[in-house]
Amino acid sequence: MGGRGAFFNKKTGQGRLIKKEFHTVATIRGIQVLNKNDESKAPGLPFMSGSPNRTYAVLNSKGELGSIGYYDEKKQMYKRVDFDKSHGGMKPHVNIVANGVTIGTRSLTPEELADGERIMKWKKNTTRRF
Repeated sequence: MGGRGAFFNKKTGQGRLIKKEFHTVATIRGIQVLNKNDESKAPGLPFMSGSPNRTYAVLNSKGELGSIGYYDEKKQMYKRVDFDKSHGGMKPHVNIVANGVTIGTRSLTPEELADGERIMKWKKNTTRRF
């Protein structure tokens, strides 16, 4: 996540100082697991990443896996896997994202499901409290 205030563009003044919103609690096979800070009003995953080709997972208010966001070389989210929400009878499901807007929904691939299962297994076996 970095200590510089990732997700914030100093030139344009756009974005959020993400270090005020989230903190990293673990990195599982390249996926940074984020938890919201107490004062955070962030609704979910960040719209943009601090680094290109990044993957973030966010824990929900119950400390369970909420979503995994996948970001491209331009640091923009291109898909979000929701594990704690249902869409069209699918739970979990994948939202295809373009310019911050969901443009489609589909079921998970085996790789996306495996990412979620690794994080859920880590969460089950960790002694950390969130």
